Amino acid sequence: MLNENIKRLRKEKGFTQKDLAVKVGVSITFISQIENGISKPSDENLKKIADVLGVTVNELEKEKSLSPIEELLSLLIELTEKEIIKWDVTVYELDDISISTTINDVNYYLQFNPYRNAKSDSNYIYFNELQYNPENETEYNLLKKLYETIMMFHNIDGNIYKSISDLKSLLNEEEKE
Repeated sequence: MLNENIKRLRKEKGFTQKDLAVKVGVSITFISQIENGISKPSDENLKKIADVLGVTVNELEKEKSLSPIEELLSLLIELTEKEIIKWDVTVYELDDISISTTINDVNYYLQFNPYRNAKSDSNYIYFNELQYNPENETEYNLLKKLYETIMMFHNIDGNIYKSISDLKSLLNEEEKE
Protein backbone atom coordinates (compact mmCIF):
# COMPACT_ATOMS: atom_id res chain seq x y z
CA MET A 1 0.00 0.00 0.00
CA LEU A 2 1.10 3.55 -0.68
CA ASN A 3 1.28 4.60 2.96
CA GLU A 4 3.34 1.55 3.99
CA ASN A 5 5.70 1.94 1.05
CA ILE A 6 6.34 5.61 1.83
CA LYS A 7 7.01 4.82 5.48
CA ARG A 8 9.31 1.89 4.68
CA LEU A 9 11.28 3.79 2.04
CA ARG A 10 11.58 6.85 4.28
CA LYS A 11 13.06 4.71 7.04
CA GLU A 12 15.37 2.90 4.60
CA LYS A 13 16.73 6.30 3.53
CA GLY A 14 17.22 7.23 7.19
CA PHE A 15 14.78 10.13 6.99
CA THR A 16 12.53 11.25 9.80
CA GLN A 17 9.03 12.40 8.97
CA LYS A 18 10.35 15.94 9.47
CA ASP A 19 13.21 15.36 6.99
CA LEU A 20 10.79 14.09 4.35
CA ALA A 21 8.31 16.89 5.01
CA VAL A 22 10.99 19.57 4.62
CA LYS A 23 12.37 18.04 1.40
CA VAL A 24 8.88 17.69 -0.10
CA GLY A 25 7.66 21.07 1.17
CA VAL A 26 4.71 19.86 3.25
CA SER A 27 3.96 19.68 6.97
CA ILE A 28 5.13 16.89 9.26
CA THR A 29 1.49 16.30 10.16
CA PHE A 30 0.65 15.70 6.50
CA ILE A 31 3.45 13.13 6.13
CA SER A 32 2.21 11.42 9.30
CA GLN A 33 -1.34 11.36 7.95
CA ILE A 34 -0.14 9.87 4.65
CA GLU A 35 1.86 7.15 6.42
CA ASN A 36 -1.10 6.32 8.66
CA GLY A 37 -3.47 6.10 5.69
CA ILE A 38 -5.53 9.10 6.80
CA SER A 39 -4.66 11.39 3.89
CA LYS A 40 -3.66 10.86 0.28
CA PRO A 41 -1.09 13.12 -1.39
CA SER A 42 -1.92 15.02 -4.56
CA ASP A 43 -0.28 13.82 -7.76
CA GLU A 44 2.18 16.70 -7.47
CA ASN A 45 3.13 15.85 -3.88
CA LEU A 46 3.29 12.15 -4.70
CA LYS A 47 5.81 12.92 -7.45
CA LYS A 48 7.87 15.03 -5.01
CA ILE A 49 7.81 12.25 -2.40
CA ALA A 50 8.88 9.69 -5.00
CA ASP A 51 11.74 11.93 -6.16
CA VAL A 52 12.99 12.50 -2.60
CA LEU A 53 12.83 8.76 -1.87
CA GLY A 54 14.58 7.94 -5.15
CA VAL A 55 11.80 5.81 -6.66
CA THR A 56 9.10 6.19 -9.28
CA VAL A 57 5.48 6.95 -8.47
CA ASN A 58 4.61 3.47 -9.76
CA GLU A 59 7.01 1.90 -7.26
CA LEU A 60 5.38 3.88 -4.45
CA GLU A 61 1.93 2.73 -5.52
CA LYS A 62 2.79 -0.97 -5.88
CA GLU A 63 0.44 -3.14 -3.87
CA LYS A 64 3.32 -4.67 -2.02
CA SER A 65 6.80 -3.28 -2.34
CA LEU A 66 9.27 -5.68 -0.78
CA SER A 67 12.84 -4.95 0.21
CA PRO A 68 15.39 -7.31 -1.36
CA ILE A 69 15.67 -9.37 1.85
CA GLU A 70 11.86 -9.60 2.10
CA GLU A 71 11.65 -10.72 -1.53
CA LEU A 72 14.35 -13.35 -0.93
CA LEU A 73 12.54 -14.66 2.15
CA SER A 74 9.21 -14.75 0.26
CA LEU A 75 10.78 -16.80 -2.53
CA LEU A 76 12.36 -19.21 -0.04
CA ILE A 77 8.98 -19.65 1.66
CA GLU A 78 7.23 -20.36 -1.64
CA LEU A 79 9.90 -22.84 -2.78
CA THR A 80 9.76 -24.59 0.60
CA GLU A 81 5.95 -24.78 0.60
CA LYS A 82 6.02 -26.31 -2.89
CA GLU A 83 8.69 -28.74 -1.66
CA ILE A 84 11.05 -27.63 -4.44
CA ILE A 85 13.84 -27.09 -1.92
CA LYS A 86 14.63 -29.17 1.14
CA TRP A 87 16.30 -27.93 4.31
CA ASP A 88 18.65 -29.70 6.69
CA VAL A 89 17.78 -29.04 10.33
CA THR A 90 20.34 -29.56 13.09
CA VAL A 91 19.52 -29.04 16.74
CA TYR A 92 22.64 -28.61 18.85
CA GLU A 93 20.91 -27.53 22.03
CA LEU A 94 17.43 -26.28 22.83
CA ASP A 95 18.23 -22.70 21.81
CA ASP A 96 20.81 -23.48 19.12
CA ILE A 97 19.24 -24.58 15.85
CA SER A 98 20.88 -24.46 12.43
CA ILE A 99 18.83 -24.81 9.25
CA SER A 100 20.50 -24.88 5.84
CA THR A 101 20.00 -25.56 2.16
CA THR A 102 22.05 -25.06 -0.99
CA ILE A 103 20.59 -23.63 -4.18
CA ASN A 104 22.80 -23.13 -7.25
CA ASP A 105 26.00 -23.24 -5.17
CA VAL A 106 24.69 -20.67 -2.68
CA ASN A 107 24.30 -21.88 0.90
CA TYR A 108 21.38 -20.45 2.88
CA TYR A 109 21.53 -20.67 6.66
CA LEU A 110 18.97 -19.80 9.29
CA GLN A 111 20.61 -19.71 12.67
CA PHE A 112 18.68 -19.40 15.87
CA ASN A 113 21.49 -18.70 18.28
CA PRO A 114 21.99 -15.06 19.25
CA TYR A 115 25.60 -15.78 20.29
CA ARG A 116 26.80 -17.13 16.97
CA ASN A 117 28.43 -14.61 14.65
CA ALA A 118 26.90 -14.25 11.22
CA LYS A 119 28.86 -14.00 8.02
CA SER A 120 27.83 -13.30 4.48
CA ASP A 121 29.71 -13.64 1.23
CA SER A 122 28.91 -14.68 -2.30
CA ASN A 123 28.44 -18.34 -1.34
CA TYR A 124 26.70 -17.96 2.03
CA ILE A 125 23.59 -16.11 3.14
CA TYR A 126 22.86 -16.11 6.86
CA PHE A 127 19.60 -15.13 8.49
CA ASN A 128 20.17 -14.75 12.20
CA GLU A 129 17.34 -14.72 14.66
CA LEU A 130 15.53 -11.41 14.42
CA GLN A 131 14.16 -9.65 17.44
CA TYR A 132 10.77 -8.11 16.74
CA ASN A 133 10.56 -4.38 16.41
CA PRO A 134 8.17 -2.25 14.35
CA GLU A 135 10.88 -1.22 11.88
CA ASN A 136 11.52 -4.77 10.65
CA GLU A 137 8.06 -6.25 11.18
CA THR A 138 7.65 -7.56 7.63
CA GLU A 139 11.12 -9.10 7.58
CA TYR A 140 10.56 -10.62 11.03
CA ASN A 141 7.19 -12.10 10.00
CA LEU A 142 8.65 -13.54 6.79
CA LEU A 143 11.58 -15.11 8.62
CA LYS A 144 9.19 -16.54 11.20
CA LYS A 145 6.96 -17.95 8.44
CA LEU A 146 9.97 -19.47 6.66
CA TYR A 147 11.10 -21.10 9.89
CA GLU A 148 7.59 -22.46 10.58
CA THR A 149 7.25 -23.75 7.01
CA ILE A 150 10.61 -25.49 7.14
CA MET A 151 9.87 -27.04 10.51
CA MET A 152 6.46 -28.23 9.36
CA PHE A 153 7.98 -30.17 6.47
CA HIS A 154 10.99 -31.28 8.49
CA ASN A 155 8.85 -32.45 11.37
CA ILE A 156 6.60 -34.46 9.08
CA ASP A 157 9.71 -36.21 7.74
CA GLY A 158 10.91 -36.72 11.29
CA ASN A 159 7.54 -38.13 12.38
CA ILE A 160 7.06 -35.59 15.15
CA TYR A 161 3.31 -35.76 14.63
CA LYS A 162 3.47 -39.51 15.12
CA SER A 163 5.49 -38.93 18.28
CA ILE A 164 2.90 -36.48 19.57
CA SER A 165 0.13 -38.94 18.77
CA ASP A 166 2.01 -41.76 20.50
CA LEU A 167 2.58 -39.64 23.60
CA LYS A 168 -1.07 -38.59 23.72
CA SER A 169 -2.07 -42.26 23.45
CA LEU A 170 0.19 -43.09 26.39
CA LEU A 171 -1.37 -40.29 28.39
CA ASN A 172 -4.88 -41.50 27.51
CA GLU A 173 -3.95 -45.06 28.52
CA GLU A 174 -2.62 -43.77 31.84
CA GLU A 175 -5.87 -41.88 32.47
CA LYS A 176 -7.94 -45.04 31.76
CA GLU A 177 -6.09 -47.05 34.40
